[in-house]
Amino acid sequence: MPTNHTPNYQLSQWSRDDRILMEDFNSDNAKIDGALGELAAASAAHAALLPGLGNCAVCAGSYTGTGDYQSAPLYFPGKPVFLMVRGNAAYGMLAIGGASTAFSIEADMPSSFQMTWGDRSVSWVGSGNFGKSLNDKGRTYHYMALLAMDE
Repeated sequence: MPTNHTPNYQLSQWSRDDRILMEDFNSDNAKIDGALGELAAASAAHAALLPGLGNCAVCAGSYTGTGDYQSAPLYFPGKPVFLMVRGNAAYGMLAIGGASTAFSIEADMPSSFQMTWGDRSVSWVGSGNFGKSLNDKGRTYHYMALLAMDE
């Protein structure tokens, strides 16, 4: 009979002086088999749920502004349906896929951006101040996009 047991499944832990019995091994194997069976069932249940848990992928990155009036296109591994760009704490923009216009977050930004949405890209032109088109030369911008999942 074992002197000690493991904390999670109470499996046998013998000391040098303990008598080792076949029943202890059989009991441990039954506990292990039961735990593995529960894990396999839970894993299968989660795998069955995954296809219905969302309809998009997230893509994030950054780019450095070129100073041009129009942005260089941002390219993605899938079809973009939502885009958020942030230049610094002062300004940024939000855009919904397919819309021709995006709206700025801050009041001192251009009132809108003219958007061009491609199958795997997005570009824009600001309708106001050149320096507020999210493409200031040398400035780092961060973006986050939601991409449509392949059907």
